[in-house]
Amino acid sequence: EKKVPPDVSIFWTFDEKNVAATVANGDAASKRQYTTLVDGEHRVIRIDYDAEMEPDRVGWYEFKDGKLRIQLTQGTGKPPTEWDEDQVMVFVPAPRK
Repeated sequence: EKKVPPDVSIFWTFDEKNVAATVANGDAASKRQYTTLVDGEHRVIRIDYDAEMEPDRVGWYEFKDGKLRIQLTQGTGKPPTEWDEDQVMVFVPAPRK
């Protein structure tokens, strides 16, 4: 809906079924279920608010240069039609403790 200000860090943590988003200072967090599938040439990720509802965000994902890249649509129920580098989120693995 809106861009995250550059001085705000958000961490996404994935497990086998869920993704949690947390602001760096710990103030806000959300946890949603996700599913993945391969649709033709693209890997698709669906992030759902509720298993009974339409997916809130659908997009493509890929692993490139050791990073996870995701491009999501919102509220359409469909993935994007093309990669748009301005809309791609790039995730790097967290440092090992």
